[in-house]
Amino acid sequence: MRSKRPFFPKLFLLAVLLVVVAIALYPYLRRGQQSTTLLVQPLPTQTSHPTHLFPVAATVANPTASTSPISKQPPASKTKTSAPIAQPAAQTPTGITITKNIDESDIAAATKSLRESTVNLFCTGTLNGFRESMSGTGVIIDPAGVVLTSAHVAQFMLLKTFTCIIRTGSPANTAYQASLLYLPPQWIAENAYKIGESDATSTGQYDFAFVYMQNTGKTFPRSNITTGVPPKNDPVIIAAYPAQYLNGNTVQSDLYISSVASTLGTLYTFTEGGKTIDEFSLASSALSQSGSSGGGVARAEDGAVFGLITTQTQGDNTSQRELNAITVGHIDRSLKEFGEGGIEALMSGDSAQKSKDFMTNTAPTLAMQLQKYIR
Repeated sequence: MRSKRPFFPKLFLLAVLLVVVAIALYPYLRRGQQSTTLLVQPLPTQTSHPTHLFPVAATVANPTASTSPISKQPPASKTKTSAPIAQPAAQTPTGITITKNIDESDIAAATKSLRESTVNLFCTGTLNGFRESMSGTGVIIDPAGVVLTSAHVAQFMLLKTFTCIIRTGSPANTAYQASLLYLPPQWIAENAYKIGESDATSTGQYDFAFVYMQNTGKTFPRSNITTGVPPKNDPVIIAAYPAQYLNGNTVQSDLYISSVASTLGTLYTFTEGGKTIDEFSLASSALSQSGSSGGGVARAEDGAVFGLITTQTQGDNTSQRELNAITVGHIDRSLKEFGEGGIEALMSGDSAQKSKDFMTNTAPTLAMQLQKYIR
């Protein structure tokens, strides 16, 4: 008499086969999805006490750096120079300014000015075979539509697989086409391999970009910028479009600007023994999260933007993270170092034509460097 084979081993083998097939097909199934995964551009992290930054000497009693905002004016000479900003006396850190008494009306006016000039940079496209979207922040610094933002946000504008727009308002809705005016090739050379990483780390050095909002003659509200940095512990204003804790649909259709008053923390330089203020820390706040990259930091006394959010320290929530921002002075000095003549030189002339030239002559080479690290 023949015995019957057990049924359960066959069922188990069938189940294993189905699991193997599902795993093999998963990447192809996901690629075919019509929905877009939200990739809120993460803030690169730093350790709580970064060893790559060096504290700047303590604040002195008398101001030495100019506090007047940088405006879009033709440079005194069209000759490009890599000379640094003039240095003060040896005992004085470059960029330190002593502020006047600040009252509530000053803070309210500074907050209003910064919020009106803050924009959202929103990109959608394909990265490593998956449909993604990216959200970051920028600040308008010229009424013709020049936006200052972080390079790790603007780098997606180099990729042909991505479409990027700039949105204004709260919620962010009115959209403008945009193109790069300038992004440091030096930053791409040092950071291209990090594209798409959710846990990227960075010093913040050279992490800036200028973007041109394509428009039909519209005049935009802008923030003045300055190389003057307030003393440590002075109140400052920050504005951004934080998005780390929002889902994709909310970011696309219901993203609001946020602004907070914070406190200027430690002042840093990127050069050991240096006296230029290149970066500073900010007390933890609700903006210590992804999506705030590229947000402006303004002096509470007059609303002039002197810093750009680039990194954050590690922490489980916003109350445990400090933001770090590079100074406008660092951006200006870097542009001179790169032979671009500084911020005023970059912003002088026809921004639309300069953006076109950059996208034609420089962007393709930078895009190729990024493509090497995209699967």
